[in-house]
Amino acid sequence: MTNTRSDCADVSLEDQPVTRTGGKYLCGLLRCALADRERVATGDLARRLGVSRASVTEMVAKFGEEGFVDHERYKGATLTDDGESLARHLQWRRCVTERFFADEVDVGLDAETAYRIGFELPQAGTDRLASLVDHPCDRLCQATEASDCPRLTISST
Repeated sequence: MTNTRSDCADVSLEDQPVTRTGGKYLCGLLRCALADRERVATGDLARRLGVSRASVTEMVAKFGEEGFVDHERYKGATLTDDGESLARHLQWRRCVTERFFADEVDVGLDAETAYRIGFELPQAGTDRLASLVDHPCDRLCQATEASDCPRLTISST
C-alpha cells in the first residue's frame, strides 16, 4: 500500500478494464490491506468475498497481467499503486451512492446494492451525487486504516 494517493482526476472506470465483479476483488484486497494485512492469501480473500478459491486465483492472475495486483505464490497478493487507486475509486463510488440514498432519499442500501449502483453510474452521475451529500473524500477513498471508515471494516475471521 502506498502512502500517497493518485490524482483523483486520473481515475475513471471508463479507462479501466475492470468488470463490476472484478472490482469487488480489488476492493476486498484494499479492505484487507487497510486492516494491516500486507499480503492476502487467495484462500482468505475467497472466504471474505464468499467465492471459490479458484475464482480468486484466476482474478488475481488477470489483475496481475493488467498491473493492478502483485501476487507471489504462497505469500499472497497485494495491490499495486494503480490497483490501489482503482480500488479506492470504486470504494468511493459505493460510499457516495450509499450516503446519497441514506441522506437524500432516506433509503438504506446494503453494501452490495450500493456498490452495484455506484459501479454502473456514469462518472458525471457519481460526481453529481457526491455534490449533493456531505462526503469527506474526493473521487478516492482516503481511509488509511479500516477503522477510519465503518464501510471498510472487515470481519476478523
